[in-house]
Amino acid sequence: MRASNQLEARTAPHGSKKFQPSALGHGVKPPAASPAEPARSETSVQINKPPRSQRNKIFLAALGLAATFIIGRLLWQTIPQAAYPDPSKFEPVEQKSPEAPEGMVFIPAGSFMMGSEDGDSGEKPVHEVYIDAFYLDQHEVTVAKFREFVNIAGYKTEAEKDEGSLIYTGSSWEMKAGINWRHDAKGQPAKDDHPVIHVSWNDATAYARWAKRRLPTEAEWEYAARSGSKGYKYAWGNSSPVGRNGGNIGDENAKRVFGSSEIWEGFDDGFAYTAPVGSFAPNEFKLYDMTGNVWEWCSSLYKPYPYKSDDGRENLNTLEWRVLRGGSWYFDPRNVRCASRIGGKPTNHDNQVGFRCAQDAR
Repeated sequence: MRASNQLEARTAPHGSKKFQPSALGHGVKPPAASPAEPARSETSVQINKPPRSQRNKIFLAALGLAATFIIGRLLWQTIPQAAYPDPSKFEPVEQKSPEAPEGMVFIPAGSFMMGSEDGDSGEKPVHEVYIDAFYLDQHEVTVAKFREFVNIAGYKTEAEKDEGSLIYTGSSWEMKAGINWRHDAKGQPAKDDHPVIHVSWNDATAYARWAKRRLPTEAEWEYAARSGSKGYKYAWGNSSPVGRNGGNIGDENAKRVFGSSEIWEGFDDGFAYTAPVGSFAPNEFKLYDMTGNVWEWCSSLYKPYPYKSDDGRENLNTLEWRVLRGGSWYFDPRNVRCASRIGGKPTNHDNQVGFRCAQDAR
């Protein structure tokens, strides 16, 4: 029931009158005032003084009440009072991110502009994408982590099934017999703290499932690499790389080793092939190696933009090409941008491809 904000009009019942019949008879008027006592109007007031004894009692009662008030006031002023907090000193409570699983970083929800008008046709059109909060591995999955998976799960990679993997020699790709995840980019025994390579999309997905995680979508990956809505061109920012604030990319080392001309002129990251994970400064989300080191598999199919998670591109049960992001130790500035994307068969494996895992934030 809704309460009314208007007062009800109170009126006499229909047909009633102010002059009502009395018990003395129908229509009898009130008696007139006697001559000895002047008639009083309805508004006149007669004041009669109380007896002196009663007036004394009233005076004493008022005096006692006043004394009580004065004593109470004095006591109130002498009792310490609790200090009221100053509203101007209130500070907003910092919203802490949920505790991330071991080895992962919490990526807050937000929107960003995906793609690049200055890039390849596959990066267009630039469009806004909203990303739910999620977790992402702080580092690329290492050789040591992948070995743990293989030993426990008894998993056999596609490179092992194919009895070899592709290695880039500087002028061409060559299938090298006996090469698999246990080997580095040169075909030598891999070091535990380097990113695992020679793994296919199928291998990466198998590891993620075993770890109770998943591969990131390419939208999640780009959002995380750009530090969210900051929209950086590279993981470290928009400027040229400087020392350890850059990444393991095509540099002067690549020029010396491979004779490559498409490098970042004047920059030397100190590594000709892969670098130990975390060798360079992280981005603003505290993620390492989002630019360079190895290309990273994403869950998404390689489809034209705009990106829509519900248009079938996140279907995991198909043999279509999958997206790789981030560039590698060999690639030039254009191909290590956060917006750069390439595709590969889910069975492909070579010495420039690795991955990291994601997980839903609940």
